[in-house]
Amino acid sequence: MTITDARFGTQLQTKKGRVFNFDDVQCMIAFVKGNSVKKEEIAVYYLPDYVSHKLVPAEGAYYLKSEALKSPMRGNVAVFEKRVELDKVKAEIGGTVMTWNDLWK
Repeated sequence: MTITDARFGTQLQTKKGRVFNFDDVQCMIAFVKGNSVKKEEIAVYYLPDYVSHKLVPAEGAYYLKSEALKSPMRGNVAVFEKRVELDKVKAEIGGTVMTWNDLWK
């Protein structure tokens, strides 16, 4: 899949080395929930830091959901490596701070 906006594109890698790319974190989660790949087969989830666009592991990242984000697949979730960066963006556009586990609900 071609990533249309580097601020939101995600990637998962399986333990066997297969790589899947997605336009948005919600698409990646739907892919896993739809049993296209089993959760226990996944080695790591990578998401782009909203500020630097550098891919960071999902665990330990910070998440902001806001309608103002307008991600390609309408998940409207931005990922931040540093909480201070999330707080700056939230002060500008509003939104709800979430955890990785919240996104799976």
